[in-house]
Amino acid sequence: MVKDALGNEIIIGRKYGYTINQNGHIQVITGTAKSFTKLKATLENIEESTGIYGEAGPFKKQDRSRSAYGCNMFPVAQS
Repeated sequence: MVKDALGNEIIIGRKYGYTINQNGHIQVITGTAKSFTKLKATLENIEESTGIYGEAGPFKKQDRSRSAYGCNMFPVAQS
């Protein structure tokens, strides 16, 4: 079972998010947990926002899945 950044087990079907920051370029990714391996979780129904130096733009839906290490993911409040 993969754990998120808070130390809780990642739950399939729950929404999670993580960020990537490389040389001032920011990506914020959210999605629904689809599956996991020993260390990584795969998110589907991706929404992504990008920006530069702390200012991210609007979220755009992406028709793909993304995988990341569970320790980088945080649960996202569901409305």
